[in-house]
Amino acid sequence: METRLYGLETLKEQDSVWFASCDSKYFLEHAVPWAESITRFEQEAHCHVINPSIEAMGLIAHLNEHMPRLTVTFEQTVFPENDNVKRVYYSCNRFLVANQLLKKARKVAITDIDCLLMQKADIPENTIGLFFRDPLPNCNAWETYGTHVAAGIVSAVGPAGKTYLQLVHNKINEIVISNGWLWFVDQVALFSVFENEKWDDAYAYDKNWLDWEFNEGTIIWTGKGDRKYKDKKYLSAKEDVATHYYTKAKT
Repeated sequence: METRLYGLETLKEQDSVWFASCDSKYFLEHAVPWAESITRFEQEAHCHVINPSIEAMGLIAHLNEHMPRLTVTFEQTVFPENDNVKRVYYSCNRFLVANQLLKKARKVAITDIDCLLMQKADIPENTIGLFFRDPLPNCNAWETYGTHVAAGIVSAVGPAGKTYLQLVHNKINEIVISNGWLWFVDQVALFSVFENEKWDDAYAYDKNWLDWEFNEGTIIWTGKGDRKYKDKKYLSAKEDVATHYYTKAKT
């Protein structure tokens, strides 16, 4: 596949940044509440868009004008005629471009675009941070290995953290060259690099940080599966944050 990146000139020196990437559909559905949920706490956000549509480019322009704590880059990627390739690429894109887009930030937290930051939270100072979990039962060896971690939040700090992101990028490419675009490739790469390189100070995120049951007092609400379209509590919070942005933009 051929990929070209655009908007790198928007990147700026900063201490910490929250990062997500997505296609045009998810950008239009989730970018405003995701970014506003972060920037309302006076924190920096960066979003990367894959093959933005005309409508997505219009939203990028609107955000550039009204949300100064957000930066946006995008890419043009030519996909083969294979929907599975596109689906897997979308899921792991953030870990393929993070090493290029986040060089100017000391600390980075990589999330899903359908997340909402529910309270101000400092990215941990540990070199890397991962959400460790018990692997899914009754899976094949590939899925069992990959589900030792969830990809909903990953953080990296300083030069060593950036090395981790580069190694994850390299591992994804290595797997794709050998085996093609397999679902869970991002999680397999995240856990493999962690396990093989022995990151002794890794921060262990938990359900207080990444919450798909939308409990009061947790830090990040993430819309897993159909919940992002059906859960009334999540949808109400998402609408409230988006309304906050558009109200400000009108003033």
